[in-house]
Amino acid sequence: MVEAEKPRHYKFWLGCSLVSGLARRVGSDWDNVLWLNVDHGTLGHAVLWTTRWLPHIAQDWIRTWFPGPFLPGTVIIKKLKAEWEEEFDTEIRMYNKLKLIQGQVVPVFYGEIRADGTGALFLSDVGGKHLGAITDGE
Repeated sequence: MVEAEKPRHYKFWLGCSLVSGLARRVGSDWDNVLWLNVDHGTLGHAVLWTTRWLPHIAQDWIRTWFPGPFLPGTVIIKKLKAEWEEEFDTEIRMYNKLKLIQGQVVPVFYGEIRADGTGALFLSDVGGKHLGAITDGE
């Protein structure tokens, strides 16, 4: 019997926000893709509660510089695979080009982060099955 992998704690900067949470792999064939359960903490919840009373222009400014408290509860970390730098850069360019349609079918690209000493994409979780599961008939 295979023992279930324990979630790992991750902590990194996104803008001026320190984001942390527990992450687990999306699947056994996807060791570079993680689901992260974001821990917003007391301060994050306080920021959310406080900003809703501010004018929209102030809310937008805070979201831009301190995005952490506004993240959904589950997000995706997609780490750069060895020898895939060109594909990684292409994916970042594509997310930037698709910015207007992000959020439903196309994940929201929150930015590039460092995870386990390498570059990683920080994305929203749009749910559903990943493409590998669809093509493998899962």
